[in-house]
Amino acid sequence: MTMDLLPIALVAAATAFLAAMAGGYRRIDWTNRGAPRNPGTFTPQGVTLHYAAGTKGGDPEDVLYQTSKLGYSYHYLVDRDGTTYQLVPDDQGSVHTDGTRNRTSYGIGFLNIGPAQLERPGWPYAPIPGSYPEWPGAYWEPYTQDQLASAAALIRRLGADPTWYLIGHQDVNSGKSDPGPAFPWSEFERLTGLKRGLS
Repeated sequence: MTMDLLPIALVAAATAFLAAMAGGYRRIDWTNRGAPRNPGTFTPQGVTLHYAAGTKGGDPEDVLYQTSKLGYSYHYLVDRDGTTYQLVPDDQGSVHTDGTRNRTSYGIGFLNIGPAQLERPGWPYAPIPGSYPEWPGAYWEPYTQDQLASAAALIRRLGADPTWYLIGHQDVNSGKSDPGPAFPWSEFERLTGLKRGLS
């Protein structure tokens, strides 16, 4: 990032953070739209992060349709402008990762296409976790400041404390790559007060 663009980026980050703190991001309730629930008791102890592309590059309607068709779900989708869509009630499990984490973690999907084969200006290039040597590198869509601030505010609202774990799907499921190398873990740890890992 060039120095002349740095103040713009800092202003964008500050604006996103203040909007989240003020509850300025829209929350849309889609819990009556048929997203699958994980059966059994749900005892939240952490958060699992995903990118959610569907077949249209991250349209929330399409993501809901595609995941539901396959029997999967997230608790929340976070759009690029910070809007959150709640798909599963907070007191029920969603179907987003392995059995243990489905019973103990909120699944949060960011509207983000993840890896792309074609070069995209401004997108970082990095290997795809779990896929080498079949597809060793890709261009990765950056996450927006609005997404990060909105998701961090959501996690605080859900009652997260320092004992909660914070992981990506890639941390617990072999062959998964989300949220991927474009996700700014250090910044998100700072915003949430959580540390990446299972404990």
